[in-house]
Amino acid sequence: MEEALRYIEANYAHSVNIQVIADHLNIERTYLYRLFKDITGVSPQEYLLDYRIRRACSLLKETDLPVSDIARSVGYGDALYFSRLFKQKKGSPPSQYRKGQASL
Repeated sequence: MEEALRYIEANYAHSVNIQVIADHLNIERTYLYRLFKDITGVSPQEYLLDYRIRRACSLLKETDLPVSDIARSVGYGDALYFSRLFKQKKGSPPSQYRKGQASL
């Protein structure tokens, strides 16, 4: 499982899905999914999304990069889609999140 987590964290900015991870680890996709969910409590896709959002939060706090650049750097080619996902997870759009962090 540690290898799967390391793979996600090293490749989050690229196209990653459960089949790619399973192939990398030379195990069945369904086995990986079950094992991953049993150990982490979330699916590999959910873990990937959460990891990407955490990385985006760091970039929003620590840089002045435009949201579209941050979206691309965490694996989303579509900044609007990224913003929608970000808002679902964090409760505010990326630009508003950045402003709120600046006042802390």
